Order: sequence, then C-alpha cells, then structure tokens
Amino acid sequence: LGEAAKVDGASDLQTFLRIALPLSLPIIVTLGLFHGVGLWNEYFKALIYLSDRDKFPLQLVLRELLIVSQDPSAGGGGTGSGGAGGDAGSIVEQVRLAALIKYAVMIVASLPLLIIYPFLQRFFTQGVLIGSVKG
Repeated sequence: LGEAAKVDGASDLQTFLRIALPLSLPIIVTLGLFHGVGLWNEYFKALIYLSDRDKFPLQLVLRELLIVSQDPSAGGGGTGSGGAGGDAGSIVEQVRLAALIKYAVMIVASLPLLIIYPFLQRFFTQGVLIGSVKG
C-alpha cells in the first residue's frame, strides 16, 4: 500500500495519515482502553501519598470497603447498648446496609468504563475484520 501511495504522489506524511494510521487505529484504541482502565483502577499511588481520608479517590474507598467487608472486626463500631434482641436485629440490618453500600460503590466505580466501552467496541470489531479479510 505504501508503494502504491508513492506512485500516486503521496508524501510520507500523507501515507502515514491515510494508510498506516487507519490500519493501526484498532490497536491504538485497544491500547488506549487498557491504559485508561489501568489508570482508572489505580489506587496504590493514592495509598502512598494521601493520609487524609477525606481526599481518598473512589478506588481507595472501594478498597477499604472490600477489606472491611472481609473482616468485620477491622471496621470497628459497636451498636451501643440495648437488649439482645434489638442488638441482633440492628447488627443484621447494619450488615445488610454495608453490603448494599459496597455493591453500589462497585457499580459507581465501574460505570464510566461501561459507558465508554460501547463506543470503542466498533474499533475492536474492525480490527478483527481487517485481520481476517484477505484482499
């Protein structure tokens, strides 16, 4: 294709912009999506640099919620005084509410990627078609 473009009088820049770039667009979009997902899911830098819990990003909050849900004693916080029946019902309600909050944060954390993916999916299918069609 490059030689055909040269015969037609295309410069190197035109060859790159009109031939090489459109052919490599699916892999560029794929790598961009992987990089974006990696940046979106990163929590380690915030874990190192931030000590104020009010400034934690969503991923670090989600990480803490998941750790606390694995080990309820790490979360702390008693239910206070009261009868045994009231405490048991209160604890069950707190566990249920904690699970709902955990799942809601998971959905909110993955929502931007779920919104972006359908727009980028066409590049994945184009890449498969370009690789499979022989001309």
